Amino acid sequence: AMSRISARLADLSATMTDISASGSLCRRLPAPEDDDAREIAVLARSLNALLDDIEGRSFNMECELENSRLTELHLGKLSLAVENSAAGIFIADQDGWIEYANSCYLQMYGLGAGAGIGLPSPLVRSNQLSDAQFNAMWQALRKGLHWQGEIRLRRPDGEHFWGILALSSIRHEDGSLAHIIGNLEDVSEHKRAEETINRLAFFDPLTTLPNRRSFAEQLPEILAHAGRKDEIVAVF
Repeated sequence: AMSRISARLADLSATMTDISASGSLCRRLPAPEDDDAREIAVLARSLNALLDDIEGRSFNMECELENSRLTELHLGKLSLAVENSAAGIFIADQDGWIEYANSCYLQMYGLGAGAGIGLPSPLVRSNQLSDAQFNAMWQALRKGLHWQGEIRLRRPDGEHFWGILALSSIRHEDGSLAHIIGNLEDVSEHKRAEETINRLAFFDPLTTLPNRRSFAEQLPEILAHAGRKDEIVAVF
């Protein structure tokens, strides 16, 4: 009997050694035989149950690692897309101070890589926004709403430019404001083109004086104003 028990234990030990060496969690110890000692049978079943548990945990870990790899890959693509975007993108804290800005945003302000960190974004109180714009913007962000508007911005060298600013909020689990994502598009060229078109439409390009169209649009307003003030208007 002792010889059979020793052989059985040696068989269990050899199988465990083989499993450890091969790293295969799919293998199992030989099933207990009817004439095995109770202790040996319990040992075999316990070790097989342990292998089942290890295999399950290993599978879950592999799934988590794969999900982590895919998430990291996705975030890498997203980061690359944001960094190379043709629009200026920034992330600010709940008070409007910049925590991240992509290359396009920094170029708009004539800043070098990483120079925007800690600087005020267009959300910080300044002459970049009117009182009405400033209040409406923060009211929308605190409610978790999207805000967009046209604003006049100033570079560190004092030069001004026009931009379309779109803002969205990121919130904590309790609903409070955590971060603000901004998308800024430089529309200075478009603004200058509008001004040129407007100037050509209402002013003579040679004399720079108001043209007939400008006269036709302004005269009714002037007459209405004179009527309210009981004044006289002369037209030459």
